[in-house]
Amino acid sequence: MLELFLNNTRVGLQLYFNNPLRAELMDKLTKAVKDITLKLGADMVGIGSAEAMNRDANGMQKPDKNLPGTKAIISFGLRMLHSIFKTPNIRISRANYAHLHEELDNLAWKVSAFLEERGFDAIPIPSAVPVEMMERGGVLGDISHRHAAVQAGLGRIGLSHNFLHPQLGPRVRLGSVLTTAPLVPDEPLNEELCLGEKCRKCMESCPGKAIYNDRFEVKACLSVMHKYNLYGLLKHIGKIISASDPEEKKRLIFDRTLSEIYMSLRSGDPPFCIKCIEVCPVGYPK
Repeated sequence: MLELFLNNTRVGLQLYFNNPLRAELMDKLTKAVKDITLKLGADMVGIGSAEAMNRDANGMQKPDKNLPGTKAIISFGLRMLHSIFKTPNIRISRANYAHLHEELDNLAWKVSAFLEERGFDAIPIPSAVPVEMMERGGVLGDISHRHAAVQAGLGRIGLSHNFLHPQLGPRVRLGSVLTTAPLVPDEPLNEELCLGEKCRKCMESCPGKAIYNDRFEVKACLSVMHKYNLYGLLKHIGKIISASDPEEKKRLIFDRTLSEIYMSLRSGDPPFCIKCIEVCPVGYPK
């Protein structure tokens, strides 16, 4: 019966509700979900409690706001290439980000399809874009992948507000799937990974001066990390409109800013600065 539950389409849900061995079935399904996620290419995977996320998350980032009846969050990640931190060409690192997020979204879709075929609802959450632009200013996604990963026992959040993995540090990108399948959640990691005040490398290297001991200045970070996003475009258009001299208008129209904005928006606005990730000693290759 377990094999029927795990392998046949559209029979899993009925078997689950009609079977007294529900705990064993969910243990088996949880393992199957993790196995397929790793087989599809993820470098890590864990299961987070939707109940905990519904309790702790902000407003629209609650799982139930995105999929009513969510029981579990499947959190997974892909490692970044260490070599991209050695290139002075920021376009290479930005392309790496865009590639990883495309891979994460493809992986999330396949994991969701795996669960749907077994009778459970499952939705992939975009790993980067699109995001809500008006009420949340393009800052928050529909689910906090960082906090989902913490709930799933994959790591902790550091002083830089980056997610930290024990072996990879912040050099990882994350994806999430919400599901009504009552998968068995993992225990959050108790070990502190960030060195905080003993290190301060992220604080001292941040060009936007966004990182402090007691707070993180989001706008200061975004002014550097996403300076060529939609707001950068609107700001530059404002300069063009305000310029009274025709030659100045022409210069602003054809200067480097608009070409950078075009490439940024075309590729999903990957970050223009990753200094805090580069210098973090957690999980750094020896």
